[in-house]
Amino acid sequence: VRGSALELKEYDPDKLVPGYKGILEPAENAPAVAPEEIDLALVPGVAFACTSAGRATRLGRGGGFYDRLLPALKCPCIGVCYSYRVVDEVPVENWDVTLDGLVTSSF
Repeated sequence: VRGSALELKEYDPDKLVPGYKGILEPAENAPAVAPEEIDLALVPGVAFACTSAGRATRLGRGGGFYDRLLPALKCPCIGVCYSYRVVDEVPVENWDVTLDGLVTSSF
């Protein structure tokens, strides 16, 4: 996280450092990754609702980080969550990006 944006960086599990709100993330000097280099995005959320077309809408935490990042990605974007986080409906704004699908736990 840099300011109000998510920066894409090369992932190395041995070189993660505490970042935004103490969440582990790649170090400042990790190599940058261009959005067109991403083949698949797994997107977290507070809650998700599935559309009749098999797509998913997500409710985030209100920071807008993914709302700003997802339009730059040209790959499939899949929501991931525990099954209890799937609800009938989430509020949707103009800037919200509909995801290509959703993977949940099997509780």
